[in-house]
Amino acid sequence: TPHWLPSGNTFWYNYKTSEGEHWYYVDPASRQKKEIFDNVDLAAALSEEMHDPYDALHLPILNLQAVDERTFTFEVKSSQPKPQADKKKKSKEKEIAYFRYDVPSRTLTRLTEDEKPLKRLDWGTVSPDGKTVIYAKDLNLWKMSFEDYQKLRKDEKDSTITEIQITTDGVENFGYGMPRN
Repeated sequence: TPHWLPSGNTFWYNYKTSEGEHWYYVDPASRQKKEIFDNVDLAAALSEEMHDPYDALHLPILNLQAVDERTFTFEVKSSQPKPQADKKKKSKEKEIAYFRYDVPSRTLTRLTEDEKPLKRLDWGTVSPDGKTVIYAKDLNLWKMSFEDYQKLRKDEKDSTITEIQITTDGVENFGYGMPRN
């Protein structure tokens, strides 16, 4: 699945094989494709940063998002329980860390909780002009402003969102895509 970068001219996608998962940056105009990460180097950097061993075949990258043409953000879940203030209590919750990765310099930066990226919502498609988000809901097509979509990324229960129904002829087994829950 292509994930278009903000410019709309390039995209990234991931591909999983027996040699691990790989993430690629594609520029269709120049017919070039290159890996976003060197998996071996990234595994080493994550192992050092998280104090948890990672290998290049099993990188636990979640919620990868393009910030711009050269920068990506993502999160990593540790295999270790989250540290607790009360040392006597054991937590089963895993630590989640947020990172920014600069592709040209191959620099990994850990983000603070305040800097963490907004959650990516996969159910909508942003229009080429970046002003509208289209999605399937209740077997029909709906739209909302990009500003409302950004509000939902911060709080999925936000009640100030305005949704506009585009179609009304979707029926069971013949709807306009997978409905959003």
